Amino acid sequence: MKIWERKNAVAVDFLLVACLTLLIAIWKSGEYGIVQNDSGLPEIEIVMADGVTANDIWEGGKDVKYQDNVLSLVTDDEVREFNGVEVKGRGNATWVMSKKPYQFKLKQRTNLLDLGKNRKWILLANYNDATNLRTDVAFYVEWLIGEDFAYRGEFVELYMNGEYLGLYYLTRGITVGKNAVDLKDPLGVLVELDNVYARAEDKYYVSSNGEHLTVKDMIDETKRDEAMADFLIAFNKLEAAVKEKNYDEIVRLVDIESFAKYYLIEEFLANPDGYFTSQYFYKDGVGDKIHAGPAWDFDIAINNVRVRDYFAPDWEMTATEKAEEYWDVTEQYQQWSRLFARLIELPEFREEVNLVFRENMSGHKKELLSWIFRRAAKIYSASMKENEKWGKGSFVRGVKDLLDWVDKRYDYFEKEYGWTLNEEIL
Repeated sequence: MKIWERKNAVAVDFLLVACLTLLIAIWKSGEYGIVQNDSGLPEIEIVMADGVTANDIWEGGKDVKYQDNVLSLVTDDEVREFNGVEVKGRGNATWVMSKKPYQFKLKQRTNLLDLGKNRKWILLANYNDATNLRTDVAFYVEWLIGEDFAYRGEFVELYMNGEYLGLYYLTRGITVGKNAVDLKDPLGVLVELDNVYARAEDKYYVSSNGEHLTVKDMIDETKRDEAMADFLIAFNKLEAAVKEKNYDEIVRLVDIESFAKYYLIEEFLANPDGYFTSQYFYKDGVGDKIHAGPAWDFDIAINNVRVRDYFAPDWEMTATEKAEEYWDVTEQYQQWSRLFARLIELPEFREEVNLVFRENMSGHKKELLSWIFRRAAKIYSASMKENEKWGKGSFVRGVKDLLDWVDKRYDYFEKEYGWTLNEEIL
C-alpha cells in the first residue's frame, strides 16, 4: 500500500523555519500590497437532496444518514462529480462543537486526492486546533515511525449547498479493507478501546480488568460474537501477563513492535486521548497476535492550548506521568487505561520502544519541522478565511508555538529514547 513518498527534506534550522513562517504570514496578509485570495486547495462541494441544510444535519444528530446527495471534488486539474452519496455527521466530543465533522460514503471505492481507494471518507473539522495541522503532523509521525496502515489526509475547503463551511481534513475512515486495516481471515476484527463512549453503543464488551471495547469493523459481521470471543480471550490473557510482568507471555500474545510504535506515537505527541479512548487494536483471526494501531484522534494533542491547563504543558512530561499527576490511579485499571503505563515499566518493552525510536525517528527532527512548515504555508490563506467564519485564534502564533514545541520535544526524546538498555546499565 502506498503510504507516503519520502521527499528530500529541506535542511532548515528551527529558527529559520520560525522566521519563514512569520515572513510568509506578512506577505500573504497583504501588508506589502500582495494578497493571495485563492487558497489553491481542492474544494468539496456537496448539494444535499430534498433541501437538507447543514443546520438540518446538526439538529438531526450525527447518526442520521442522508441519501442521494451529489458531491463534487474540484481541483486545478478537473471536476469530479459523484451521485448517490450518503452524508452524515460524525465524532463524539467534536460533534457538539460549532464546526461539525462529517462522513460521506461513495457508491464504489474511489481514489480521492491520491489517498487510495475507499468508499467511506471522513471530513475532520479540527475545530479545537487553530493551526489545523495537528492531525496531519500526527499522521506524518505515524508514517515516520513505520506504523502499519498509517493514515494520510489532504486539506480541502468544504461547501454545502453553496455555503462555505471552512477548512477540513479529508482522510479515510477507520475501517477494514484495502488501503485500510487489511485483514484477511473471516474472524479478523478491528477493535476500539473506548472507556468514554463505548457504553453508548448498541453493544460493547468489557475485559477482565474493566476496559470497554467495541467492534469498529470486521471481515464478516455475522461472526461478530465469535471474533470478539477470540479477541477477548487473548486480550484478557494479555492483561494478566502485563500485571504479572510476564514478558515472554506478552510477546507470545501480541505484535510487540506494533505496541512499541503505538506507545511512541502517543507519547511523542502527548495525546490526552491516548490509552483510554480512540485506541485501536486488530487481530486477524484465531492464529494471529493482537496488533496495536492504527493511531487516531490528535486534534487536542501536541500541546494544544485548549488542554494546556490540565495536560502536558511541559515537553519533558510523558502522558503516563501526567496522568498519574492529575488522576488517582492507585488501582491500575480504573477510568484511565493503564495497560501501556504498566508495559513501559518493563525493561524489555522500554528497550523495544528505544529500538523503534532509534531506527525510525532519531535524527529526523529537521525533516518533521520542514514538513510542518510546508503544510502551514499550504493552508495559510484557507486558515485565514476559516478564522473569519469560526474565530479559532491566531494561525501564525499557533504554528510558531507548534514548531517550537515539536523542536524541544524531539530533543527530549533523543535524550530519553535514543539509548540502549546496555548503555543505561553501563
